Amino acid sequence: MNITKYLHSCIRIDDNGTSLLFDPGAYSFIENKLKPADLPKADAVFITHQHQDHFFPDVLKQIVTEDTKLYVPADVIQKLPDGLSGNLAMPGSELHINNTVITVVASQHGDMATQKPENAGYVINGRVYLPGDSVTVDIENVEVLLLPIFSPWATVLDALEFAKRIKPKLVIPIHDGYIKDFFLANMYENVCRPALEKEGIELKILGLGESVEV
Repeated sequence: MNITKYLHSCIRIDDNGTSLLFDPGAYSFIENKLKPADLPKADAVFITHQHQDHFFPDVLKQIVTEDTKLYVPADVIQKLPDGLSGNLAMPGSELHINNTVITVVASQHGDMATQKPENAGYVINGRVYLPGDSVTVDIENVEVLLLPIFSPWATVLDALEFAKRIKPKLVIPIHDGYIKDFFLANMYENVCRPALEKEGIELKILGLGESVEV
């Protein structure tokens, strides 16, 4: 299984000839470091929730073709633009894309000053957990946690405690598009890595378009 990170929470997973893309939101493209055309074609696209840094209709219209399946939470269905149809990512369900199984998790969105949207977490082949904007729903026995590291609804400490509870072999930080590069590097090396290594958890930091085989 190959995991590629683009920007913020945009992740691609390739496994056994199946390609999945998660959360190609506005923050992945806002500084023009990445363009929709740079994203390889995926068999399926998954959205965790309706916030613009995860759900960006203008980009979806460019990357979702008639051969691409799109899965979204219930409250995102009604927000899809004309000409774009999606399938419901129902919590507790198993979605099968070729030989890949994606389990949908009811991961409650972190607390906000505004109304919280529905938030779907995804477990890919029982190995990789992408929780969306949530650090509260623990999944046992996953090897890789795609960890939302910083946000208006949780602190870095909240994120690290979440990782310690789950105890994956590997953490890949996501949801970090808010942070300037110079501070991000310092935080990962001097705060996150030591905290996780004490728990026997490896931290793998991926830059734009970088991948790791798991």
